[in-house]
Amino acid sequence: MTTFFRIELAVALAVEFFIRGQRGYRANRSRGKPKEEMDAVIGRMTPVDGAAFVFGAVYYFAVIALIAWPTLLGFSALPLPGILRWAGVPLQAGGLLLTHFGLRALGACFSKGSIPAGERLVTSGPYSRVRHPLYLAMFLVSAGASLVTLDALVAASAVGMGVSLVFRARREDRLLAERFGEAWQDYTRTTGRLLPRPGRDPLAKP
Repeated sequence: MTTFFRIELAVALAVEFFIRGQRGYRANRSRGKPKEEMDAVIGRMTPVDGAAFVFGAVYYFAVIALIAWPTLLGFSALPLPGILRWAGVPLQAGGLLLTHFGLRALGACFSKGSIPAGERLVTSGPYSRVRHPLYLAMFLVSAGASLVTLDALVAASAVGMGVSLVFRARREDRLLAERFGEAWQDYTRTTGRLLPRPGRDPLAKP
């Protein structure tokens, strides 16, 4: 992996952490009691949450390792054409933009748990098209990183994290349906879980 792609990965990782950290800090500051919220999140962790955390930890470790020491994971390098690395750059950029706009739409409703904080169902911004844009953003960023690195460990952990997030999204849909009732049912008629529904106008009444 050339110096250019190592720098690109480092910048993408720094931007991702900055966006998530900034938005998370603002949300916690507006609500207060961040420690109590985090304790509640940890206490409600399910096996799916745990799997997503483990795969995510392996993914970030592998990406950081390749940035700092490219030869460390030489055993897991994929024998694919280097030109594929360029396809990963716009995927990462798109995922980071989606992360930014998704977190901005959530605002104070952002939470590290399965259910957004606050009593408001967020349906603006990316949420007018899909119900879990932040998970879609993670798929894009991790898929982009897999292409940029052409590394089997990065790709395998990204796939594992993605599968875990799909199951987590399904669980969140059930919890949100219980919380928001009819409003949630109306919302799901015009939105897809992770991808927009073709031919559906998110502004039209169901």
